[in-house]
Amino acid sequence: RLSCLISLGRVGVRRQCLMFARLISRPAPRSLFQRALYSSVQRPFIDGDVVEKSQLEELIKSNQGQFHLVDVREPHEVSVTGLITSAKNIPLGSVPDALATEDEAEFERKFKFERWDKDDLIIFYCRSGSRSERATQFARSVGFLNAKNYRGSSLEWFGC
Repeated sequence: RLSCLISLGRVGVRRQCLMFARLISRPAPRSLFQRALYSSVQRPFIDGDVVEKSQLEELIKSNQGQFHLVDVREPHEVSVTGLITSAKNIPLGSVPDALATEDEAEFERKFKFERWDKDDLIIFYCRSGSRSERATQFARSVGFLNAKNYRGSSLEWFGC
């Protein structure tokens, strides 16, 4: 019956049928965290959202201020190259939990290092920059406005 209505060429009916077809072909909605982390629609980065290798090297060397370097790769990926100096590993799937954990003791128990404040500079990196971009966007969306992305990530840093 649906194909018959479309073939009749009635504009209003055709439009409704197409809208219905699009609606039923959509995947099931995800949770807020999943939509934020795995969204295929990404905003372009504005100045200041990205940290370059030279800037990160200078931060690490001079140890200026309070900053946190977070590797969002999976543990098996980290085991291949290791971590950048002073980095902590929190896989991308655990980033929402880490950012939502308010209690310092609980955070330290789960992640084995001190919890960061919303004002702290947090720099995310991964293998090629895609997952760290999602982590940065998510962190900013929940109030960590000093979250940055090291887009070069481990490919640039380790050269592999």
